[in-house]
Amino acid sequence: RGLTSPNPPRGLGCSPEGFWVVGTGSTIHALNADGSPRWTTDLLTFPVPRTNRTYAPFLQGSPLFTPDGQLWLSTGNGYIYQLNASGHVLS
Repeated sequence: RGLTSPNPPRGLGCSPEGFWVVGTGSTIHALNADGSPRWTTDLLTFPVPRTNRTYAPFLQGSPLFTPDGQLWLSTGNGYIYQLNASGHVLS
């Protein structure tokens, strides 16, 4: 168990469903309450305009969860990402 990443964890948040979300580099990890993995999403796989590739999409600040289970993330490349409760990027 636990996260293994060369990047320090950033932006810890707890969902209304009781799972935890943390970013390591451009990867967002969701963990169940017992610490087991729930899902992982790499924001580098989501296309952004080439003009803003200077900065990697590292999580900045804490994630925001909406009552319907969506997750909003602010990143260092100036974009806000919207994910569903399964970790799929919506926008």
